Amino acid sequence: AFMRLYIKGILLLLALMSSGKLYARLQGQALIDYLLKELPKQKEDSNKVKLLNNLSVVYSNSNTDEGIKYAQQALELAARSGWKKGTGMANNCMGVNYVNKADDTKALAYYNEALKMYEEMGFHLGNAIKMILYALDIELIILGGSVRHAYPYFSKTMWQQIKTSAFQKSANDLRIEVSELK
Repeated sequence: AFMRLYIKGILLLLALMSSGKLYARLQGQALIDYLLKELPKQKEDSNKVKLLNNLSVVYSNSNTDEGIKYAQQALELAARSGWKKGTGMANNCMGVNYVNKADDTKALAYYNEALKMYEEMGFHLGNAIKMILYALDIELIILGGSVRHAYPYFSKTMWQQIKTSAFQKSANDLRIEVSELK
Protein backbone atom coordinates (compact mmCIF):
# COMPACT_ATOMS: atom_id res chain seq x y z
CA ALA A 1 0.00 0.00 0.00
CA PHE A 2 2.82 2.40 0.87
CA MET A 3 4.57 1.67 -2.42
CA ARG A 4 1.39 2.43 -4.43
CA LEU A 5 0.93 5.75 -2.60
CA TYR A 6 4.59 6.57 -3.21
CA ILE A 7 4.12 5.84 -6.91
CA LYS A 8 1.03 8.04 -7.15
CA GLY A 9 3.02 10.86 -5.55
CA ILE A 10 5.84 10.42 -8.05
CA LEU A 11 3.40 10.39 -10.98
CA LEU A 12 1.79 13.57 -9.66
CA LEU A 13 5.23 15.18 -9.36
CA LEU A 14 6.08 14.27 -12.95
CA ALA A 15 2.75 15.52 -14.24
CA LEU A 16 3.29 18.83 -12.48
CA MET A 17 6.81 19.14 -13.87
CA SER A 18 5.73 18.75 -17.50
CA SER A 19 6.21 21.97 -19.36
CA GLY A 20 3.63 21.95 -22.16
CA LYS A 21 0.19 23.47 -21.58
CA LEU A 22 -1.16 21.39 -24.47
CA TYR A 23 -0.19 18.21 -22.60
CA ALA A 24 -2.88 18.96 -20.04
CA ARG A 25 -5.59 19.02 -22.71
CA LEU A 26 -4.65 15.76 -24.42
CA GLN A 27 -4.99 12.29 -22.97
CA GLY A 28 -4.31 8.68 -23.92
CA GLN A 29 -3.50 7.92 -27.54
CA ALA A 30 -4.01 11.55 -28.64
CA LEU A 31 -1.28 12.61 -26.21
CA ILE A 32 1.02 9.80 -27.34
CA ASP A 33 0.48 10.76 -30.99
CA TYR A 34 1.21 14.40 -30.24
CA LEU A 35 4.39 13.62 -28.29
CA LEU A 36 5.64 11.20 -30.96
CA LYS A 37 5.02 13.85 -33.62
CA GLU A 38 7.01 16.41 -31.61
CA LEU A 39 9.92 14.07 -30.82
CA PRO A 40 11.79 14.37 -34.16
CA LYS A 41 11.58 18.18 -33.93
CA GLN A 42 13.50 18.29 -30.66
CA LYS A 43 17.17 19.19 -30.34
CA GLU A 44 19.34 16.97 -28.15
CA ASP A 45 18.70 19.06 -25.04
CA SER A 46 16.67 19.25 -21.84
CA ASN A 47 13.41 19.78 -23.74
CA LYS A 48 13.88 16.45 -25.49
CA VAL A 49 14.61 14.78 -22.14
CA LYS A 50 11.35 16.21 -20.77
CA LEU A 51 9.42 15.03 -23.81
CA LEU A 52 10.91 11.52 -23.57
CA ASN A 53 10.02 11.42 -19.86
CA ASN A 54 6.47 12.51 -20.64
CA LEU A 55 6.17 9.74 -23.23
CA SER A 56 7.46 7.28 -20.66
CA VAL A 57 4.86 8.32 -18.08
CA VAL A 58 2.01 8.22 -20.60
CA TYR A 59 3.03 4.72 -21.70
CA SER A 60 3.50 3.53 -18.10
CA ASN A 61 -0.18 2.58 -17.74
CA SER A 62 -0.64 0.87 -21.10
CA ASN A 63 2.70 -0.36 -22.45
CA THR A 64 5.48 -0.47 -19.86
CA ASP A 65 8.04 -1.77 -22.35
CA GLU A 66 7.56 1.37 -24.46
CA GLY A 67 7.63 3.48 -21.30
CA ILE A 68 10.93 1.91 -20.28
CA LYS A 69 12.32 2.46 -23.80
CA TYR A 70 11.59 6.20 -23.69
CA ALA A 71 12.78 6.58 -20.10
CA GLN A 72 16.04 4.85 -21.07
CA GLN A 73 16.49 7.29 -23.97
CA ALA A 74 15.83 10.20 -21.60
CA LEU A 75 18.28 8.79 -19.09
CA GLU A 76 21.02 8.43 -21.72
CA LEU A 77 20.47 11.92 -23.15
CA ALA A 78 20.36 13.56 -19.72
CA ALA A 79 23.56 11.75 -18.72
CA ARG A 80 25.33 12.77 -21.97
CA SER A 81 24.24 16.36 -21.38
CA GLY A 82 25.31 16.29 -17.74
CA TRP A 83 21.81 17.37 -16.70
CA LYS A 84 21.44 15.93 -13.20
CA LYS A 85 17.81 16.94 -12.74
CA GLY A 86 16.91 15.27 -16.05
CA THR A 87 18.74 12.14 -14.96
CA GLY A 88 16.75 12.12 -11.73
CA MET A 89 13.48 12.59 -13.61
CA ALA A 90 14.34 9.78 -16.05
CA ASN A 91 15.22 7.42 -13.19
CA ASN A 92 11.87 8.31 -11.66
CA CYS A 93 10.12 7.39 -14.93
CA MET A 94 11.95 4.07 -15.05
CA GLY A 95 10.72 3.38 -11.51
CA VAL A 96 7.11 4.19 -12.45
CA ASN A 97 7.22 1.78 -15.39
CA TYR A 98 8.81 -1.02 -13.37
CA VAL A 99 6.18 -0.63 -10.64
CA ASN A 100 3.45 -0.99 -13.26
CA LYS A 101 5.32 -3.99 -14.61
CA ALA A 102 5.20 -5.45 -11.06
CA ASP A 103 9.00 -5.46 -10.72
CA ASP A 104 9.30 -3.65 -7.40
CA THR A 105 13.00 -4.52 -7.01
CA LYS A 106 13.98 -2.68 -10.20
CA ALA A 107 11.52 0.11 -9.44
CA LEU A 108 13.09 0.71 -6.04
CA ALA A 109 16.59 0.71 -7.55
CA TYR A 110 15.58 3.44 -10.03
CA TYR A 111 13.77 5.45 -7.35
CA ASN A 112 16.89 5.31 -5.19
CA GLU A 113 18.98 6.59 -8.12
CA ALA A 114 16.49 9.43 -8.64
CA LEU A 115 16.68 10.32 -4.96
CA LYS A 116 20.50 10.42 -5.12
CA MET A 117 20.29 12.93 -7.96
CA TYR A 118 17.88 15.14 -6.05
CA GLU A 119 20.05 14.94 -2.94
CA GLU A 120 23.08 15.96 -5.01
CA MET A 121 21.06 18.85 -6.38
CA GLY A 122 20.26 19.88 -2.79
CA PHE A 123 23.94 19.72 -1.86
CA HIS A 124 24.90 22.10 -4.68
CA LEU A 125 21.94 24.41 -4.14
CA GLY A 126 22.77 24.56 -0.43
CA ASN A 127 26.34 25.56 -1.25
CA ALA A 128 25.12 28.24 -3.66
CA ILE A 129 22.77 29.65 -1.03
CA LYS A 130 25.60 29.60 1.48
CA MET A 131 27.71 31.72 -0.90
CA ILE A 132 24.82 34.18 -1.23
CA LEU A 133 24.63 34.39 2.57
CA TYR A 134 28.33 35.30 2.66
CA ALA A 135 27.64 38.28 0.39
CA LEU A 136 24.14 39.31 1.49
CA ASP A 137 22.24 39.04 4.74
CA ILE A 138 18.99 37.84 3.22
CA GLU A 139 16.09 36.46 5.21
CA LEU A 140 13.90 34.85 2.55
CA ILE A 141 14.43 32.83 -0.62
CA ILE A 142 11.46 31.78 -2.72
CA LEU A 143 11.91 28.76 -4.98
CA GLY A 144 9.80 28.69 -8.11
CA GLY A 145 9.60 27.00 -11.46
CA SER A 146 9.97 23.27 -11.79
CA VAL A 147 12.48 23.10 -8.95
CA ARG A 148 9.65 23.79 -6.49
CA HIS A 149 8.17 20.35 -7.21
CA ALA A 150 11.41 18.58 -6.33
CA TYR A 151 11.88 20.50 -3.06
CA PRO A 152 10.79 17.63 -0.77
CA TYR A 153 13.47 15.43 -2.34
CA PHE A 154 16.41 17.82 -1.98
CA SER A 155 15.50 20.06 0.97
CA LYS A 156 17.24 17.95 3.63
CA THR A 157 20.66 17.97 1.96
CA MET A 158 20.22 21.62 0.97
CA TRP A 159 19.61 22.63 4.60
CA GLN A 160 22.51 20.48 5.80
CA GLN A 161 24.83 22.49 3.57
CA ILE A 162 23.33 25.84 4.53
CA LYS A 163 23.80 25.01 8.23
CA THR A 164 27.58 24.63 7.66
CA SER A 165 27.79 28.37 6.93
CA ALA A 166 30.31 30.40 8.88
CA PHE A 167 27.52 32.94 9.39
CA GLN A 168 25.31 30.84 11.65
CA LYS A 169 22.93 33.64 12.54
CA SER A 170 22.19 34.32 8.85
CA ALA A 171 21.74 30.59 8.21
CA ASN A 172 19.43 30.18 11.19
CA ASP A 173 17.35 33.25 10.29
CA LEU A 174 16.96 32.23 6.65
CA ARG A 175 13.53 31.10 5.43
CA ILE A 176 13.07 29.22 2.20
CA GLU A 177 9.58 29.03 0.78
CA VAL A 178 8.19 27.30 -2.26
CA SER A 179 6.15 29.43 -4.64
CA GLU A 180 2.60 28.42 -5.40
CA LEU A 181 2.86 30.18 -8.77
CA LYS A 182 3.76 28.25 -11.89
